[in-house]
Amino acid sequence: MLALTILPETLMVDQRTQAIGHAFRGMGELVKTKSFMTYVLTQGLVYGALFSYISGSTFVYQQYYGLSAGVFSIFYAVNGLGIVLITKLTGNLIGKYTEKQLLSVAITIGTLAGGVLLANALTLNNFWIMVVGLWIVVGMVGMVNTTATSLGMQQSGQQAGSASALLGLGMNAIGGIMSPLVGAFGTTSPLPMASLIIAAELAAYLLWTMNKQTA
Repeated sequence: MLALTILPETLMVDQRTQAIGHAFRGMGELVKTKSFMTYVLTQGLVYGALFSYISGSTFVYQQYYGLSAGVFSIFYAVNGLGIVLITKLTGNLIGKYTEKQLLSVAITIGTLAGGVLLANALTLNNFWIMVVGLWIVVGMVGMVNTTATSLGMQQSGQQAGSASALLGLGMNAIGGIMSPLVGAFGTTSPLPMASLIIAAELAAYLLWTMNKQTA
């Protein structure tokens, strides 16, 4: 409310519109733009993997591996720090590599880490393999978010507000779908979480691989 009532509008007057219908038409145009939707869905699917981790990790760490709430919070914080560090690294790499190259690397690494998580859940159930795999999956969200958002916004033209809204919607909608599935498939082992993480990462990888040349 403070932002709405106190902060001044910075957009030039001649670029403003008061018609809400115009905003929805802008969204409709963007939804029809394949290159833009590639970024929306790719980023959304990676967030689906993130939300699967968020939903399932407390059960896996505490109930399956027997960690206390305090120790689990440390691992959770370290994973969150991974996003910060990888986001910073991405900023440092821009200029040396293109955003598309970095996005490709992040999706590939995230998918490989997801595959390791699934293989571990099916065989060894080694705690530290899971810890490292999750750190990589979560950390790569920082690079995907930075590059996909930037590339998506570059596709928006005069519809920057609509583009931002759709990018946010994609992340939260797909994440919201994935979250309850972890619990629905069971919380007695790491397998449901690992399966949903690799499913989301692999879908993002395939989508990006098939469309990156035209995105």
